[in-house]
Amino acid sequence: AGLNVLEGPNEYGKTTLTQALWHALHTPTNLTPSKLRKAVGDWFPLPDGDHARVTLVFEAGGHRWTLEKTWGAGGASRLQADGVPVIADAGRVQQRLNELLRLNEATWRQVLFTGQAQLAGTIAALRDNGGKLDEVHALLKGAAAVPGDIPAERLQAALDEELEDHFSRWDRDRNGPEGGRGITNPWKNKLGRQVEAWYAMERARAEHQRVLQYEQDLDAANARIRELTEAMAADAAFVQEGKGLRQGLGRRGELEQKVQRLVADERNLTDIAAAWPAAAGVMQAKEAEMQRLEATLKELGKELEHARKRAAAADLRKGHQRLVAAKEALEAANRKLKETPAVDLDLLQDLEKLERTLGELHIKVEARRLAAELESDGARTVTVQRGAGEAETIQLAPGQPWTGEAAGRLVVQAGDLRLTVRPAEEDVEALLDRKRKAEQRRGELLKLLGMPGFREAEAAAKRRSEAEGEVVNCERLYQAALQDRTEQEWAADMAALEALPETRGLQVLEQERGRLLAQQAD
Repeated sequence: AGLNVLEGPNEYGKTTLTQALWHALHTPTNLTPSKLRKAVGDWFPLPDGDHARVTLVFEAGGHRWTLEKTWGAGGASRLQADGVPVIADAGRVQQRLNELLRLNEATWRQVLFTGQAQLAGTIAALRDNGGKLDEVHALLKGAAAVPGDIPAERLQAALDEELEDHFSRWDRDRNGPEGGRGITNPWKNKLGRQVEAWYAMERARAEHQRVLQYEQDLDAANARIRELTEAMAADAAFVQEGKGLRQGLGRRGELEQKVQRLVADERNLTDIAAAWPAAAGVMQAKEAEMQRLEATLKELGKELEHARKRAAAADLRKGHQRLVAAKEALEAANRKLKETPAVDLDLLQDLEKLERTLGELHIKVEARRLAAELESDGARTVTVQRGAGEAETIQLAPGQPWTGEAAGRLVVQAGDLRLTVRPAEEDVEALLDRKRKAEQRRGELLKLLGMPGFREAEAAAKRRSEAEGEVVNCERLYQAALQDRTEQEWAADMAALEALPETRGLQVLEQERGRLLAQQAD
C-alpha cells in the first residue's frame, strides 16, 4: 500500500526489475513473433538467449497469488492461489490479471507506474491523457463509490465495433466501396453490411442489364429468321425444279469412280499372272530370312534386357549404399542411447520446483542480512552462529573488535550468556528451518538421481531426450531407405546384379534392334 520506490546505484538492475514487474502484469505470453520481439525482445539474456521468465507473488482480492510467465521459447502463463483453480491459458491469465488490477493500462502506465526518466513528464502526461485515465478516488473510497454505469471506454469500444461492422470498407466521401472497387474487383475480407448490400444491389443491377440485352438479342434473331424465311420462299420453285438434275449428276460421278477402280484391278491381276511362276522361290527365300531375323531379334532381346538391368544398376547401388549408411546410423544411435543413462523426469521436476523454492527462500534470507560488531575490554572467547551456518569460535582482545555479517539471524554465546538477534517483522527461525529442510530434500533428490547438481541433472535429461529423438529419426531414415522391401530382397538383387553377363552398350543395341525390325517390316 502507499507509494513504493525502487532505488539503488546505477547499473544495479533497477530498470530490469521494473520491466520484469510491468511485463509480468501487463504483457501476455501468446504474442506474435513480431510483437514479442518489440515488447520483450530487448530483455532476453545476452548473447543468444531465446526466452525470459518471471515469477511474481502478490496479494489481491483476499488471496495470495503466484504468477509465472515465460516469453519466447516455451512461452506459457500460469496463475494460481490457495483455494482457487489454477489458470494456465495465456488469454485467461491476462484477463484475470486485468480484473485483479482493477484499473486500465493507461492509468497504470501514466499514474501508478513510472520510472526516474518519466517523473518530469508525469504532469504533462496526466494533462494530455486525462480523458483516458480512470478516476482513482472512486477506487480509494471503496467498492461502494465505484460507478455502476458502463465505463466510457467499453461504450466507445462497442460503438467502434458496431460502426466497423456496418461501414467497414465503405468510403463515405465517395458513397461507395473503398478504392472504387466494384463487383468486378470486390473486397474479399472485412466487409461491412453497407458494402455487402451495395455489392448485392450492383450484382442485381448487372443481372437485370444482362437479361435486357438477352431479350434484345432474341428480338434481333427473330427478325433475321423472318427475313431468311421470306428469301427462301422466293427460291423454292427453282430448287424443286433442279432437284432431279442434281441427283443424276451425283449418280454419274459414282459410276465414273467405279469404272476407274475396275480398270486398276484388271491391271494388277495381269501383272500378278505374269509374275506367278517365280513367286514360289521368292516366298521360300523370304521365309528363311524371316526365321533368321526372328532368332537374331530373340537373342538381341535377351542382351537388351541384361543391358537395361546394368544401366539401372547405378540407381540400385546408390539405394543399397543409402540403406547401409542408414543402418549404420541407426545402430550408432541405439548404442548412444544405451550409453546415455535415463533420468527420472518426475524427480527432476520435483528438483526444479525445489530449486525455485530455495531461490525464493535465499532471497528472503538475504534480504534480512545483519551487520554485527563485537568488542571486549578483555580477552574473551565467544561462539558465533550466522544464519543457518555452523557455529564459529571467535577470540576477542582489547582494541581488536570483530565484525561480520549474517543472513536473517545472528547468535552470540559467551559462557552462560546467549544473545540472538533477528528481524522483528517475521519468524526467521521458521524461514531458516524451511530453507534447511529444502536443502536436505535437494540433497536426497540429487542422490536418487545420481547427479552432483540440478544443472547436471537437467543436462543429462536433455542428452537422454536428444538420444531418443536421434533413434526415432534414424529409424525413420532406415525405413525410408528400405523402400518397402526387406534386407534379404536387397541382398538378392545385389547378388543378381553381380551375376549379369557383360553386354554391348544400350544405345548400340537399340540401334541394331531398330535396323532388324525395319528389315522384318520390308
